[in-house]
Amino acid sequence: MIHIVTGKIDSGKSTKLMELYETIDKGDGFVLLKTMDNGKPVYYDAYRLSRKTRCRTIVREDMITDESVAFAIGPYRFLTSAVAWINREMTELLQTGTRPLFFDEAGILEINKKGFYPLIKAIVESDADLYITVRTPLVEKFLETFNIQTYRIVGD
Repeated sequence: MIHIVTGKIDSGKSTKLMELYETIDKGDGFVLLKTMDNGKPVYYDAYRLSRKTRCRTIVREDMITDESVAFAIGPYRFLTSAVAWINREMTELLQTGTRPLFFDEAGILEINKKGFYPLIKAIVESDADLYITVRTPLVEKFLETFNIQTYRIVGD
């Protein structure tokens, strides 16, 4: 079953995903933790739920150093090393039968078959129990992109 944690920008989707993980008390995956400066996000760290480890994943373009960038959207740059880590870890969780899986978040990149699209597609096609965050205005396109027929909305 696909469980979609939805809401607007800054509505607490990531926090809700973490709460679900703690309530269910099994499974594994990633949540993005945002760091703000003067009211705007400057970077996001991917936080591995079971291990409580984090890795700088997304950086504003004006904060980027010499790190390799895997892909970008607007002013945000996804760091190649972090993207590889998330893909590797999530693929291992999928292959070892860890359930449910938690992933934060599917957005425009994935709807346009970029970003983490291959990873999410593999999870959806596996019929794994997945909790995933998607902004409310993107839910319909997300369902269409990944051909999801059976799902549950959590939020909004």
